[in-house]
Amino acid sequence: MRDRIDRGSPVPLYEQIAGAIRWMVATGDIRHGVALEATRDAAERWGVNRHTVRQAYQRLVQWGLAESRPPHRFVIVANAQPAEEIASDGERTRFFDEVLRHAADRFGLEPQQLISTLQRHAYARGAQQHAVTVIECNTTQAEDHARQIAERWGVQTLPFVLGRSAELPPGPVVCTVFQE
Repeated sequence: MRDRIDRGSPVPLYEQIAGAIRWMVATGDIRHGVALEATRDAAERWGVNRHTVRQAYQRLVQWGLAESRPPHRFVIVANAQPAEEIASDGERTRFFDEVLRHAADRFGLEPQQLISTLQRHAYARGAQQHAVTVIECNTTQAEDHARQIAERWGVQTLPFVLGRSAELPPGPVVCTVFQE
């Protein structure tokens, strides 16, 4: 597990831990059916209070990623799969239809206008390309996600920690959004 947290972040420690575990589930580092380590052991490894780990685990339960199993176990119930295994052609089509519908309804963009807008943002200021700013709630996640995006898509990335600065660098932005 990625066991570093950012004590200077405005994001509570339990949220950082839950977010790190959620990321590991999403990327397949932790699979369905795996029991999370005991809160005492996790607290020692993360360098936090045992109750902070318990809050993080409870957050995973709220998100539907884990189940609490007596007497004191938490088990991952989500099933992470690579994107190519998850998305069938039909699912991709539905996704693109949803994007087109949202672009039209919310912004009044026709498909060609959406494509042009995406191209302008992807290649801002002519041939000059900016680094992709990767926003996360702590340094560890920002650096980790930036590295993964750079490796996967061959783009220059810039890790950016939420709350450290009010001003974003120019260019495209990538961030993780969790909704409840």
